[in-house]
Amino acid sequence: MDIIKAYREWRDMKGITHEDAMWFQAIVFAVYIYILTALYIGGIRGLLLPQFVEIALGYTSLVLLLCAMGMSSICYFWDFADRYMGYRKHFGVLAWLYASMHFGLMLVHAEYRVGLETYVSDPRTAGPLYASLTTLLILTFMTVISHRLAIRNLGEEMWRVLLRLGYLALMFAMARIAMTDGVSWWAWLTGDSEALLPPLGLLLFTGGLVVLTLRTAMEIHRRIHGKEIPAVPIPSSVHHHRLPHAVAHAAPHSGMHSVSRQRTSGHKKSPAKLSSRG
Repeated sequence: MDIIKAYREWRDMKGITHEDAMWFQAIVFAVYIYILTALYIGGIRGLLLPQFVEIALGYTSLVLLLCAMGMSSICYFWDFADRYMGYRKHFGVLAWLYASMHFGLMLVHAEYRVGLETYVSDPRTAGPLYASLTTLLILTFMTVISHRLAIRNLGEEMWRVLLRLGYLALMFAMARIAMTDGVSWWAWLTGDSEALLPPLGLLLFTGGLVVLTLRTAMEIHRRIHGKEIPAVPIPSSVHHHRLPHAVAHAAPHSGMHSVSRQRTSGHKKSPAKLSSRG
């Protein structure tokens, strides 16, 4: 399309690198998700600041984490999302950033409402707090090792294994929203809630179950079809990644570094030719 060609010419003229363009698109996507999340929970719960911002940040972080961790399995079975594989690192890092803001605001609000000491000691709030903290610590670790220096120091195989901690972070995040929102989920499912739309936490929890199920199915499929599939070498330059259509089409880390993949156009994927991803 002409608009895509014009955008790429403008990008090259301004000296904007491929990686910079990917970061810009990822940030735009994250902001877009935050706005949609805020509108959704605002319509259900009402615009109750400042807790409203805290909740929206947490849900946005979970959406980004779902996009990052689900991309491997989705691209393993289907072709439509292949162009977005390179964004796993970007969305993983942004998931960490939004989770950090969410956790910081949660502590501020806890101190303001009941005091941190009470908040930490109360079983009703201590569980979600520690689940959030564990999620944030895992995402922090993954963000740190997403740098190329970590890949060289750890070795590609160990680096890939460590990035699978993202699935553990996802499970802790799912446990956190289940502990805080489970009552409202049940009320909606049983018809005791006046809300027409389902709670966003319930939708994201279901999305997490889908991501974990797809990952499990991928691992079973790989083992049934023989030996371990070799990993595609990490490209020496980020410029090997193909930029998707346009900034307006920015779409959905953490297998926290993008991995390019070759496949023959017009042919279905063969298990023997599929690449191993984090």
